[in-house]
Amino acid sequence: QLPNISPVVILIIIAALLITFFDLFITAQYLLVKIAKAKYGSKNKDVVFFRIGAYQLFILTLPVVAIVLTLFSSLNSHRIRKALEPGRYVSITQRTTLTDYFDTWYKKDSAVILKDSTIYLISGQGGGSRAAAWFFMNMANREKQDPDFFKKVFSISTVSGSSMGAYMFLGAKYLGADIHHIDTIATGLFAKNYMSSAFYGLFLGDGIDGILNKTVSSGTAFPRDRNYYLQKEEMDAFNKAFNSVNNKGKDFFEADYMQMYLDTSKKLPLFFINTAIVEKGTRGVFSPVQLKGI
Repeated sequence: QLPNISPVVILIIIAALLITFFDLFITAQYLLVKIAKAKYGSKNKDVVFFRIGAYQLFILTLPVVAIVLTLFSSLNSHRIRKALEPGRYVSITQRTTLTDYFDTWYKKDSAVILKDSTIYLISGQGGGSRAAAWFFMNMANREKQDPDFFKKVFSISTVSGSSMGAYMFLGAKYLGADIHHIDTIATGLFAKNYMSSAFYGLFLGDGIDGILNKTVSSGTAFPRDRNYYLQKEEMDAFNKAFNSVNNKGKDFFEADYMQMYLDTSKKLPLFFINTAIVEKGTRGVFSPVQLKGI
């Protein structure tokens, strides 16, 4: 029920929990160490050095370890799923080139395209849920005006918020859902508070699930993306908006990015998700085809 709670309330709860943790396990313990040193320091130096001193070192090290484990290490590893099923992962070197994909795609739907010689290359901008809703509604509206519109779309390139709108649209087309009731569907998908789940997932949820769902045999955390809680809320909204039968949205949203393209009979539009490689200050892109030389 996280979407029903204000993001401000969620952030206050998270802040309160973190403050309580540090007050109880760090600040209070450090003050106790200082009191113990003052009481026993002049009487028993061995006790001060080996016991109180060691405990003080532990108290000072604990917050650093907690921050690393929570934000950067195994408790919040954010492992990306590699395949819908074992052995179906498609590495970049195994993917077709952009030009070869275009040739195959064009031949499949050339009869439709040649009617008006129109091929669409679509791009979407950032802007959170507003950009997602804007992208989805425009795509759905074009489809409503031209039943062959989707067949003429060769590629979709997005960044930030519009990526969610594009993935919702592609998911609906992939699963054969009816998108003609644009306003109703858009309201179900985007008139929803995703921020609370995002905050909870980033600061608490992923780390907690990382502990509770560890597999004893392999020692690896359950598969999840950078913010698994946000993804689950999007998947739930998709299923409700489209009244998905047998929870088909789960099969689509929790599958590998490449799974749409493993079904060669569909020849879906290429979906490029643009990002930035912070360490290098360069552009990055998730691509279902090889872009070398382009």
